[in-house]
Amino acid sequence: MSSNIITTQEAIHLRASQKFTDVYGKERKAGEEWLVTSEMASYHIEDIYEEFVGVIPITVLRKGQYCYVIDPVDPKTGKNKLGSKELRKGESSFFLQPGEALDKGIRDAAILQEDQALLLTANQKFSDEDGVEHQPGDRWMVYGPRIYIPPVEVEVVESRSRMPLDKNEGVYVRDTKTGLVRCEFGKSYMLKAHEEYWLKDLSEVEEEILTKQIDVPKYIRDKRKVITYKCPFNQAVQVYDYKKKQSRVVLGPELVLLAPDEQFTVSVLSGGKPKKPGVIKTISVQLGPDFTTDILVVETSDHTRLKLQLSYNWYFKINPEDPKSFSKIFEVKDFIANLCLQMASRVRAAVATVTFDDFHKNSARLIRKSIFGVDDKGKIKNEFFFPENNLVVTNVDVQTVEPVDQRTFENLQKAVTQAIEISTQSLEAQYQYQADMLQQQAQGQLQKIKIDYEAKAEVYFYCIYLLTLY
Repeated sequence: MSSNIITTQEAIHLRASQKFTDVYGKERKAGEEWLVTSEMASYHIEDIYEEFVGVIPITVLRKGQYCYVIDPVDPKTGKNKLGSKELRKGESSFFLQPGEALDKGIRDAAILQEDQALLLTANQKFSDEDGVEHQPGDRWMVYGPRIYIPPVEVEVVESRSRMPLDKNEGVYVRDTKTGLVRCEFGKSYMLKAHEEYWLKDLSEVEEEILTKQIDVPKYIRDKRKVITYKCPFNQAVQVYDYKKKQSRVVLGPELVLLAPDEQFTVSVLSGGKPKKPGVIKTISVQLGPDFTTDILVVETSDHTRLKLQLSYNWYFKINPEDPKSFSKIFEVKDFIANLCLQMASRVRAAVATVTFDDFHKNSARLIRKSIFGVDDKGKIKNEFFFPENNLVVTNVDVQTVEPVDQRTFENLQKAVTQAIEISTQSLEAQYQYQADMLQQQAQGQLQKIKIDYEAKAEVYFYCIYLLTLY
């Protein structure tokens, strides 16, 4: 036997090894467990039929704290109510009886501000403090400002706060009863009990484009908020509604707000020189005027292969009063590739009909004529129109012409050098001829003036001679 000192902060946990009556006059059965607290004695000496199990510390609940006791002891019968749970609130203190346990320890009561609420669900049928009866599985909200301690029949699903939104901001909200998703704009919004935030996913390309526009490194998009895209000036954005199976086109400058069932149309365009598919990925398409540069290889009728660098000026022809005409901009997925391919085929066909000398002399006119065509009077037209997407080509500029074959390139350089020399010599001869002619004219005028003065001098001397005779 041993003696144990009992304080107000601890209790002794004992077990009976056989049936007997303890020192406090209470009959104990074999295997029965109980506590000895400071209210019963200041110390305890173990009986020969008592087993020391351990020391139980006191559980203290401060104001604003609570806990759930699992399998609590019924004070009438002194036995554990297995499978039940009991709520205990502060301020209070107690010892856990044998067989009792705390469910997830001591908890703090929920302090709700004015813009906060708790989403609750019922585990079993019960009536709340307002007298409202709830069935198992029911969901409802408890709004602040208040302090809330959930009963044992209630489970806290989550804590919710009111989300403030600007006039150009919104959130996606899903109704859990109907499954429908809608947008809430321009106001602070608190979810209702049967609502939840809906997360909208985008493709990797769309996420990358939106991140570049925001220009924030390692930006993580809040998928609850409505997706916005600032369409720049003189550009167009197409948005497709896969639920209504129709699209809409927004012209910049405009802020595009994406509805739950809408998706951006990502334009994958060709780029580089020469053009390669899939180089440019963008949401907005430039309306023009703009230009596109391409490099193509052509062959003349005398089998001289040339590399041309051409620049095309273009723009989209739209009617601001007819929104249906906007969608034609996106009818051709890669309008850059379509433009360059058609222009290149026309140029190759025209160059194949002439010799290298003819092309070298009239390259600009030949290319413009092959692209734009001629009217009834034989005059080259001013533009070329693509009816598929209302694209208009207004001009073509021949930037460089280079032979593909090195020998042809050297011969062309020699021919150009000879042409420059011949032209220089021709100009020198022409100016030399003009200089000689001017010199002869000046000498002739000088001789004429000299003869005139000599004639006048002879007349003068003759007059003097006559005067001397008379």
